[in-house]
Amino acid sequence: MKNYNIYFFGSNKSFVSSVFLKSLIKFIKVNPQFNIRYVVNTDIYYNLNQKNLIYKLKNKTKLLLFLIFNRKFYSYEKKCHDEYEKNFNIRTQAINNQIKYVQFSDFKSNIKIKNSLLLNVGGEKIFSKSFLKRFLISINYHNAELPRFRGANSNKFSIFHNKIYTYFSFHYINSKIDKGFVFYKKKIKFQKNVNYHLFYELEKIQEASKNIKKILFSALNNKKKKNLLLKKGNYYPLKYYENFFTNINKFSFRKIKRYMDIFGGIYYKGHFITGIKKTNKGIRIKDCDIKITQMKFFPILLYKLFISLSIIRK
Repeated sequence: MKNYNIYFFGSNKSFVSSVFLKSLIKFIKVNPQFNIRYVVNTDIYYNLNQKNLIYKLKNKTKLLLFLIFNRKFYSYEKKCHDEYEKNFNIRTQAINNQIKYVQFSDFKSNIKIKNSLLLNVGGEKIFSKSFLKRFLISINYHNAELPRFRGANSNKFSIFHNKIYTYFSFHYINSKIDKGFVFYKKKIKFQKNVNYHLFYELEKIQEASKNIKKILFSALNNKKKKNLLLKKGNYYPLKYYENFFTNINKFSFRKIKRYMDIFGGIYYKGHFITGIKKTNKGIRIKDCDIKITQMKFFPILLYKLFISLSIIRK
């Protein structure tokens, strides 16, 4: 039986990375053929200390603001926050379990090629072709169905365009974004009256964390297909997300409200609008006029005050 070294790539600020890494550490303790060689952080927040008093105060304040101004989504935001706090970020988990931890910029010279697996879950790095060649296989967690929903905000668009199920996928990484062969995919059924994207983000990574053995062995058993490219599929970059409602007048009130239920709000003229209501005279859309009542979950007057005081940005 071969032994494999796993190089885990993630983000210190991501509950997705946090939840999966905790389960991966548990998995290797009872599956000695796998070993986590390194935990690699791909974002810049590598000194984050969740036990720090200032950090705790900031997060309490953030949750309090959500409770006051964003009650509709508060329970989902808090649940994800609590999971992150319970599991700790990937840096803390690595230190607590005596696993080597490194920032991506300091990592490249540390790779050992033989039987090495790159496992990217929540990481923010786009890997070069030469970098990927150093590993036996390189695999990525994607929070939507491939090839239908590629790129940024895929979980959100998957919920927006589907009615019964959303998916998560594991695929091989290659030089094309989200175009590698999918060797593991699972569907998650929509809950009645629950549209908010973070609810499904957490559901998906928790389900993925329960199936690590199937995922890893499926990746190894299909490695001959690691260079195959997926055909078709839509790529939704951040620009698409921000400009989705540039022509707001083309959409009905019901369609806009559904979008807001999933995304939390809409971009309109450079602002993130989080509350609207029908009015007799206002912004004309497809089937009525609307008035903006909230921006970034704050009442309009409070939002303008915070902008003027540079407390928040547009």
